[in-house]
Amino acid sequence: MKFRQSSLLILLSLYLAGSVFACSGNNDRPADGGPIDGQDNAALCSARVIEPEVWISLRDFDEVEHPDARVRAYVVRPSAEDCRVPSILIFTPYGIDGAVDSWFGAESEKQILFRSRDYAFVIADWRGTGDSEAAAYEGSPSQGQDGADIVAWITSQSWSDGQVGSYGASALGGAQYEIALEQAPGLICAVPMMKEMGWFYPVYYPGGVLREEYLWLLEMVFPGLVELVKQHPVRDAFWDFAEQVHDPQGIKIPLLLIGGWWDHNDLFRSFQWLRTQGHESARDQHRLLFGPWHHFATGTATVGATAELTEAEKAFWDGEKISQQSALAFFDFHLRSIDNKFNQQARLRFFQHGEENWQEADTWPPAGVQDTPFYLLPDQSLSASPPQESNKMTFPYDPKDPSPTWGGSTMWPFDTPIDLFHGPIDQSPVLIDRQDALLFKGPILTEALVVQGYAHAKLHVATDRKDSDFVIRLVDVLPDGSLRLVVDGARSLRFHDAYETESVIIAEQEYSLDLPMTMPLAHTFLAGHRVGLILTSSNWPMFSRNPNNGERSCTSSCADFSQACLQQCLNGVPALNTLFMSQDAPSALFLPVKS
Repeated sequence: MKFRQSSLLILLSLYLAGSVFACSGNNDRPADGGPIDGQDNAALCSARVIEPEVWISLRDFDEVEHPDARVRAYVVRPSAEDCRVPSILIFTPYGIDGAVDSWFGAESEKQILFRSRDYAFVIADWRGTGDSEAAAYEGSPSQGQDGADIVAWITSQSWSDGQVGSYGASALGGAQYEIALEQAPGLICAVPMMKEMGWFYPVYYPGGVLREEYLWLLEMVFPGLVELVKQHPVRDAFWDFAEQVHDPQGIKIPLLLIGGWWDHNDLFRSFQWLRTQGHESARDQHRLLFGPWHHFATGTATVGATAELTEAEKAFWDGEKISQQSALAFFDFHLRSIDNKFNQQARLRFFQHGEENWQEADTWPPAGVQDTPFYLLPDQSLSASPPQESNKMTFPYDPKDPSPTWGGSTMWPFDTPIDLFHGPIDQSPVLIDRQDALLFKGPILTEALVVQGYAHAKLHVATDRKDSDFVIRLVDVLPDGSLRLVVDGARSLRFHDAYETESVIIAEQEYSLDLPMTMPLAHTFLAGHRVGLILTSSNWPMFSRNPNNGERSCTSSCADFSQACLQQCLNGVPALNTLFMSQDAPSALFLPVKS
């Protein structure tokens, strides 16, 4: 498959070349927002016809020069052509048939959005993917332009009322931002899920550490993007530009952002960006829904090609279709003018782990949150007060035997070569029969501790090598002793000052290191539980391993995608890393505690 439009390299070059231009759509069609003359003729409009192979010509289609400049679409529409309804566009690089099986297949009645008879649905290939591979060529229009062309085609159909909303997760979510930026006539609103607006350095290099297992997945579908990311491990001008390539001022339609705590996309960041810098016509209409979900939660119970979700993982899959319920209410309000009070809802709706309920806020972090220190003490406790005396603890790290990834906001969707699991898995295996991790535990809580916002740790550390990483896992220590993962984070010592420059590390010298968590959190540590923090120097393969020799990554003698090959680290050397604890320079975990 030729995934040329999603390569960030091509995307950036298109913007640099100024090649994005507006698409004219059919804006002259009368739009009555429903059945004939606004009458609710349910029998007329509920009957649907399926057109499994419709070919949509794009703006560059030419019978001589570009006869293949068209994409396949799967269309579900009213069978009565004079029954006009709004349409939902799903623009996908992963093949139409899989989407059709998920949403219109054997379990279609469970698909709250897609069983609706109030909408037409158009599922279309990206250019260069699926059945539309032949449409791709060097210099062809952008993904946003292609999407705008499809919107124009939809609004020109006899069954269309002239209004279109878009929907989709991950890469399908990213495409929606690009289509929205084209400001295509007829595109009224969008629901991007599990995808931030923009290309942010911390998504690929949290704490300056390469997110390795995420790049495994990207390598399969967007190899050009992976190479580009690897060429920029420092937060340089490339990232300055990439993070601004999507201008929120260009978004003039309402967005419903949907994300999950066990995904790797911090949609709170995108939401705040849209709310503070977005176009004033839509700024107050954006909403965010954030659930207890992993990246694949809005799909089926099967992840990827081979990995069936475990029963524990299914707790963090959207089996109740809450995301579809919210999207349907959003579409009903904006596309059908249904007075369902959607615009009166709180701007943010999020799931609070621990309490296991949904909460609302208008800002993030919510009001009343205070950054609260939990100091690391030599007896491996967490305390409200710093240590009274100076002390230190050491722990080993061997890149050839790294601390294993066990759940979390993982992306790898297969059970080979390594099954990583998704969600808040018990972290006990990280400690059992291993000497490379320190567990710190707070006192047993007498009342619930509510945490909402961004957590981080400020540690004083050293290594006996030229460089090393420091990795943390925040855990909820349950009364039975199990360690439920809450969130994790990492930072490379060479980036102790800033991500813009790599520092030369002096062995045994003490450095102050601020470790950000990879995601925000909303978690309640219940009475009888404890706050826990695991400190290691690896979490592989979520994060790449530091070889400790001053080089950025491990080397291997093979290139095949096997566990044995992936685990090689020929240039790796063992390190002994040190955590310092003192009253003047305490090491501490900082949690955003709600009063």
